[in-house]
Amino acid sequence: MAFQPKTGWLASLSEDGWIILWQAALKAAQVLEGAEAGFSCLAWHPTGHHLVAGGQRGELLVWSTGS
Repeated sequence: MAFQPKTGWLASLSEDGWIILWQAALKAAQVLEGAEAGFSCLAWHPTGHHLVAGGQRGELLVWSTGS
């Protein structure tokens, strides 16, 4: 799990292949997919504009917040 810097958004990962973005760490707002065998790690860039996650099979995925 990791909080987006300077916001209340929380990203949590699961071994079943989902990353869930939580608004105010209370309400699921978005689900991200992309690692077929599940995710093993995630981190926000210090600016909070990008989220990166690593998959169980060596995938590296990067999402942009668009801001």
